[in-house]
Amino acid sequence: MAGKLLDTTILVDLSRGYQNAADFVDNERRLGTELFVSVVSAMELIVGCRNRVETKKAEKLITDFMVVQLTAAASQKAYELILTYSKNSWAADTGRFDRRNGPDGITRTDE
Repeated sequence: MAGKLLDTTILVDLSRGYQNAADFVDNERRLGTELFVSVVSAMELIVGCRNRVETKKAEKLITDFMVVQLTAAASQKAYELILTYSKNSWAADTGRFDRRNGPDGITRTDE
């Protein structure tokens, strides 16, 4: 059984009650897919809370998923990728990639 790592955007959308996010998670669970969130995404969701009520809601949401910790190697690789592909990187300055297209092939429209 393969698993999927959900990013912070999915968690935020779930916390806001967006149906598309809920449908995605429900569909993956019906397929038997294990769903994970990184500890970084969990922390980002908590940091974005404006009060204790939102924090408790976020904590409950996070418990619906397996939280995975980052290894030192994964953290280093993530840092290197951010340096390479962030909007302030050489690749961005030279147009070597299109930030609107994520690794999943979905065109982003939030620019």
